[in-house]
Amino acid sequence: MRKIVARHNELNKFTETIENTFNQLFLLQITVCIFQFCLQGYLLISIITNVSLELPYLQVTFMILFIAYMTGDLYIYCYVAEKLNDRNSDLLVAVYECRWWALDKRDARSVQLIMERAQRPLQVTAGKFCVLSFRLFAIIGKTSLGYLSMLLAVKER
Repeated sequence: MRKIVARHNELNKFTETIENTFNQLFLLQITVCIFQFCLQGYLLISIITNVSLELPYLQVTFMILFIAYMTGDLYIYCYVAEKLNDRNSDLLVAVYECRWWALDKRDARSVQLIMERAQRPLQVTAGKFCVLSFRLFAIIGKTSLGYLSMLLAVKER
């Protein structure tokens, strides 16, 4: 039981360290990524659809790789944050499903402590504004594509 409590404390400290160190950076990166995806996509579509120019393959390849890199980078942040939250939920379920009613007094207190702590989800936020998760990753993609669509509609006018 002590190992479980120690592991849970490590998860809490790890999440707190990430949150305190990087939350402002994550907010800045998410904001920049939305506009970067939008503008890079707009430039890429403009280059590809412009028939008067010869297609610069090197530039198009670089832009596609850059967009893929930014998407992968953002995905990794959201993946790690999602996994931390999942591990916390898994720990809560595991502790609840153990035979906690048959434990001695000291271990029962440890189980109670874990259950109380695990009810508060471990979340990594972007500037304490939004929680990093797969849902946020999808929202960023939808927002970027929405801005890109607006830019393309304005270009047509």
